[in-house]
Amino acid sequence: MVRLIQAALAAQDAEREKLAYEVHDRIAQSLVTIFQQLQLVEVMTEALPDVHRAVVRCSSLTRQVTREVRHIIHDLYPPGLAEMGLKALLADDLRHMANETGCQVVLDTPLQRRLRQETELVIYRIFREALTNVQRHAQAQQVRVSLQLTAQEVCLEVQDDGTGFDLSAQESRRIGGLRSMHRRAELAGGHCRIESAPRRGTTVVVRLPYVAD
Repeated sequence: MVRLIQAALAAQDAEREKLAYEVHDRIAQSLVTIFQQLQLVEVMTEALPDVHRAVVRCSSLTRQVTREVRHIIHDLYPPGLAEMGLKALLADDLRHMANETGCQVVLDTPLQRRLRQETELVIYRIFREALTNVQRHAQAQQVRVSLQLTAQEVCLEVQDDGTGFDLSAQESRRIGGLRSMHRRAELAGGHCRIESAPRRGTTVVVRLPYVAD
């Protein structure tokens, strides 16, 4: 049964990767071109205040939609994972989060080698889910991410100082993102632990077995 679920997840990831590239090539690139054209029109309409204001609003909306599309692409499949590696992608996502929210971010990892692709993907998926929860619900001022590697395991820790939540109520239901994080870790042979309480922030700890190539 576990192998069937793993095969289904692998097929799902392959389809998500294909869809992510389609969205990037067909939609995101077109939005960038539209935004660039609108910026030119902004300059051309400076002498027409009403038209200029309308174009500026369109530019702002296009920029916002482009940002949302990029978030969707990352949620579907991390396009830079194969090229950049896990460490660089975590740093890049945290940098974007800091720029967009003003939240202080800290990444602590001495990782100097690439992990197996399937391990990197599991860790990144859980990281993205944890980060999304922080952005949507935590109202955090600081987020600390640690990625450590030993001879036996890979450990990811995502900690925020936000509002936290009633863990017992959420864990009893095991729904949505929490269930996804637990399930992905378990299917990779590891486990996920979540610690949280109202007004005490949240910590997500993921431990996966490390297998050297």
